[in-house]
Amino acid sequence: MQTDIKNIIEDFHNKAGITERYASFDICFTYFHSNRNKLAKDMERSCLYLWSYLASWGMLRGSSGLLQKSPVALIPLIEHFSKLDNTIWELDVDKYDSKTIPLLIEECKTIKNILEKELNVDASDTLTTKILMGVVGCIPAYDTYFTETFRNLFNTGDLQCAFRTINEKSLLCIKSFYNENKKFLDSVHYYSLNFNGEESSYQYTKAKLIDMFGFNYGINKK
Repeated sequence: MQTDIKNIIEDFHNKAGITERYASFDICFTYFHSNRNKLAKDMERSCLYLWSYLASWGMLRGSSGLLQKSPVALIPLIEHFSKLDNTIWELDVDKYDSKTIPLLIEECKTIKNILEKELNVDASDTLTTKILMGVVGCIPAYDTYFTETFRNLFNTGDLQCAFRTINEKSLLCIKSFYNENKKFLDSVHYYSLNFNGEESSYQYTKAKLIDMFGFNYGINKK
């Protein structure tokens, strides 16, 4: 499995040249981490960076409520992230435990609440986690490819999980996956690119690496 993980993650990373779709994550992630203390001061740029990332990753297509909005609608989200506690900014899979998992679930609920009540859009788990992945990088995105991959990985045993929703069990499964592959995942040092295609000082989180594996494995299988 470790060899498969290595090849699948490297294959995904090789597709993330600065002009390619997958680099939209890098550009968004780099922007938010390098400007996390002044997001609301440059509201226009903050909204546009998040908007372009979400568009690139398919969150503005079809029946998505965001498709009927403009980037200005993201202001409540940017205001929220501008006040986000450092515990969430610095959270990663290796730190998932009985204290941080409830905080992460609560953060997901907060984003859902903003989407539904202030933006008046459907707050799917996919959209919620895509936002958290692109801005903070603390949780894999629960999209179709990722959840199918992890549903198959955890279809038996004590941690059997359907990955239908963001809950304690699914997050514990992700932590278990990290623990089983810790040696390899800790050895990977990818740095996000900025808009100019230059490496930033921000390393891909372990949640991002696990997301890359789940997404790329799922899409290759299809």
